[in-house]
Amino acid sequence: MQLADVNDGATLAMRRVPRGLRYGLVGGQRDRLIVEGKVLTIVLVGRIAETRFHTDKPIASLHVMPLLDSDLATAHRLSGEDSIPPAQATSKYLTVRASCTQPKRGMQQAVYDVSGRKGIKPKDRLESYDVQEIEKGDLVALELNMKKFTNKAQFRQASFDFKAVLLLHKGKAEDIAIAKKALEPDQTESFSSSFYSDLSSAIKGKGKERG
Repeated sequence: MQLADVNDGATLAMRRVPRGLRYGLVGGQRDRLIVEGKVLTIVLVGRIAETRFHTDKPIASLHVMPLLDSDLATAHRLSGEDSIPPAQATSKYLTVRASCTQPKRGMQQAVYDVSGRKGIKPKDRLESYDVQEIEKGDLVALELNMKKFTNKAQFRQASFDFKAVLLLHKGKAEDIAIAKKALEPDQTESFSSSFYSDLSSAIKGKGKERG
């Protein structure tokens, strides 16, 4: 999948994020994972398991079941190894959690509907989508930054900060049923048996890894 205007920093699919990257300060963004002096943008494709976009809360969050096992393994590695003490419990789950700050005026992150498209255009040419319409079972592409927070006791938590949500495909009833179970530990199935055969032309072929 190519996101045409993700060019404000290095961009990698989740599974392509290597070991050994460092956190740093770039512009006004502190403690973000960087590569070659730029904030790293991580692209993750998966199905929505849970959303929390309440306007009366300071933090908005979502849980996503990655499309590829290698994406899930990499996300667990990043959030686990970069936390102090290392986070172990995340490996039991099929989902990746991402969050962002949410001002009282509403979430400022970009949300777009690109379902049914053969390619993804620059965001200024995309149709905006109401974040409240993002539901369990929907297939999305997320643009993420990796961040860390360290308190005075030197406890450090690494987590994903989402910058954009692109709706790729609305979920069906069977997908929603699976999504509801995804937050339970030790689940083994992320997608329904018909998922791959039912993907629209905009999604087909994206399972192949690209450099």
